[in-house]
Amino acid sequence: MIVSNIEQINKLDEFCGLGIISITDTFCDPNLAKVLLMPGFWTLEYIFVDPGNPLYSDVDGVLYNKERTVLLFYPPCRENSKIVIPDGVEEIGEDAFGVKFTVLIPGDALKNIKLSNSLKTIGNYAFVYCINLEEIIIPAGVTAIGKNVFYGCSSLGNIYVEPSNQNYCSLDGVLFSKDMTELIRFPTEKEMTEYNIPHTVKAIAPFAFEGCTLEVITIPDSIVKIGRGAFQDSSQLKRIVLPEGLTVLEDYLFHDCHDLEELIIPNSISSIGNSSSPSHSQGYVFSSCKKLTTIRLPDSITHLSTYSFSFSSFTRLELPGRIKEIPAFAFYCCKQLIEVIISDGTIAIGEFAFADCKKLAKITIPKSVTVFCDNIFYFPHKATDSAMMKIYCYKDSAAHEYAHSNKIAFEYL
Repeated sequence: MIVSNIEQINKLDEFCGLGIISITDTFCDPNLAKVLLMPGFWTLEYIFVDPGNPLYSDVDGVLYNKERTVLLFYPPCRENSKIVIPDGVEEIGEDAFGVKFTVLIPGDALKNIKLSNSLKTIGNYAFVYCINLEEIIIPAGVTAIGKNVFYGCSSLGNIYVEPSNQNYCSLDGVLFSKDMTELIRFPTEKEMTEYNIPHTVKAIAPFAFEGCTLEVITIPDSIVKIGRGAFQDSSQLKRIVLPEGLTVLEDYLFHDCHDLEELIIPNSISSIGNSSSPSHSQGYVFSSCKKLTTIRLPDSITHLSTYSFSFSSFTRLELPGRIKEIPAFAFYCCKQLIEVIISDGTIAIGEFAFADCKKLAKITIPKSVTVFCDNIFYFPHKATDSAMMKIYCYKDSAAHEYAHSNKIAFEYL
């Protein structure tokens, strides 16, 4: 297929199933690499560029900028198990080897990649979902590694760094900043069950332990920040103690940690989820922690995010009064939850906050709660599930009125 203008490339149905495209000398759209990430191009094996094109070039069917200093896009269905990046390449572009979607490319056979000694920058998501990549060595000249570079690399066992690199280092195959104050990435497939984070580390990068197979992680008191999704999809993680000094548990922090059984939240925490996140778009801090049967929320907490504990399995919950609003879907589908105590000081309960909590039998609501959003206790099988629940409230309170108007059983405190 010959591509000569952006109107033609936007007709994705013309490209579905194609293995080769050729870029003519008149194609000058600067967004070509982003367009190639779209599903219609997931079958690509080769991209050829007319030598007269002013913006792009190719080397063996791989897309580069004109000067061949930036590798822009590696076709996802190439069957090479080992790749050598040519000398002269200074940057691997955003998403160059990866696909930012959860659909994995069956033809992704990339196991090893040798980066060029001239390399300076590795762009965001550069190797995302390279599911067969086993190890990588960061050259001495690399000065910038983007975000989530190795996200979804489920076979990655080691990340090494050339000792003379001035910005990054590796210890036992784990990627750190040069001064060891930030843990950037723990390889997903590293063969360990327990890991002690070094005491030099002050920050854990977003998604640093994503998908790892560790069962126990020991976090030192030196840690003051843990990034978004740092332990997401660590499905074998059983126990973790968070250090005093943390103030925020970021969005997606323990999302899908199915085996997490024991968690200690320090008294320094004020927010579960990022309080600046847009409503309904973030949260999921402890979502789908299916073996987390008990949890203690310290009185220091003032903010919960949407879906904070959705699909989790604790049986009893006491919410501190400094949490002014229980947000939408916060405890959605917590099917083992039996009792909830809301402390005095809370003002509002968001929509679907306790929806489909099938075993919820007792919820205590203080006088301070005056705002009740729609479908707080929505049950898909209302006739059988809602009949079990009783609201404990004060006479003539807003909770009393809510229970009466919604035909929910109640008892006065």
